[in-house]
Amino acid sequence: MTGNEDRASGPSQAPPVSPHVSLSLRQWIGLPLIAAVPILTILGVFGERATQVSARSTALDVHVTYPVRFRYRQVQSLRVSVRNVSPDTLDSVSVSFDTAYIQRFSSVRFDPMIFSAYVARISKLAPGSTGSVFVELWGEQYGRHPGRVTITTRGDSVDIPLSTFVFP
Repeated sequence: MTGNEDRASGPSQAPPVSPHVSLSLRQWIGLPLIAAVPILTILGVFGERATQVSARSTALDVHVTYPVRFRYRQVQSLRVSVRNVSPDTLDSVSVSFDTAYIQRFSSVRFDPMIFSAYVARISKLAPGSTGSVFVELWGEQYGRHPGRVTITTRGDSVDIPLSTFVFP
């Protein structure tokens, strides 16, 4: 055989091999987890979300809207609406926020301004009228942050639990 004959015949054919996937145990476990992240994102599991909680006592009807989850270094608001359901004018309603909850956020702003350790006051709440306290929260520490809001007036109080998750 000459060199020209070898070039004309070309390389030899590869033997037939049946294709199959060969993954380790870790790869079999990790592959569905990696595929689940975009699906969960599309379904909104990692998105921002707020919820509203309501409670009622003899003199107060309270609605609290707060962030359940949001992202690190983002701003979300918490709103406490207090309605006087008693027949008398309430001179002062105190809205007290759990110190451990509020301190997990930074650049916290209250409207109306707080008068002492995370306690805001609503003055002269007439029968049937509603007063509100707004709190702006900036996610500084990630993780779950449980807390409480306590609304009190003349020996009557409402206690509402909160829980916010800040994503990294």
